[in-house]
Amino acid sequence: MLLELEDGLTAALRERLVGSGGGEDERALSLRASVLARACVAALRATVLAFHALPEEERTLESARGLARQAFDILNDAPQER
Repeated sequence: MLLELEDGLTAALRERLVGSGGGEDERALSLRASVLARACVAALRATVLAFHALPEEERTLESARGLARQAFDILNDAPQER
């Protein structure tokens, strides 16, 4: 299931990157989309693991949302080098 999600994310991200007109060639766009999709899936996996590590009484929809926000904030805050 996660592989299908990753494939779908890769295609969607690639389409968005092409539309943003960043000037990257096809290979660079494909690689960038693939890396971003894998990072998103990794963030979701980490969210699930963190959620299941919570005490049962703390496992709520709101706590899951908070963990997902934290995971994606970490991705957004990652240093970007070019």
